[in-house]
Amino acid sequence: MSHILMKALGFLAIIGLGYFLKIRRVVKREDAGIFSTIVMNVTLPCALLASASYIQLSAVLLVPLILGFVANLIMDAMGYFRGRKQGAVDKGVSLLQLSGYNIGTFSLPFVQAFFPASYLATVLLFDTGNAFMVLGGNYTLAASLNRQKNH
Repeated sequence: MSHILMKALGFLAIIGLGYFLKIRRVVKREDAGIFSTIVMNVTLPCALLASASYIQLSAVLLVPLILGFVANLIMDAMGYFRGRKQGAVDKGVSLLQLSGYNIGTFSLPFVQAFFPASYLATVLLFDTGNAFMVLGGNYTLAASLNRQKNH
């Protein structure tokens, strides 16, 4: 139990350090691009490579991939339902506002710290299914709904 608490306190200390550096103006808003580049080009690929040795290929790996895709479709439907009384453009905007999960940055460190490395593959596959929708699928769906209403 103390091992888990130490890891959790370590995460809180890092968050606190980030906030402290922000209020002391050591880190500025302009620095976000640098941190984002490091996370996307170094941290996430290293996490993927670290978990790759534990992956055993099977059909079960398709489940989190499809779940990431389907979870976005559910959120798309909720956004569409939320904007159902508005115009076609507003329905599309409402759809886009609710879709997408940013789990990579937030859950990967947690999964790496508290779970076996093989669990990381599941999170990454969910994120991959999510990426298909976030990087174009949701926009295509919203745009096609808008086109259908205009014709």
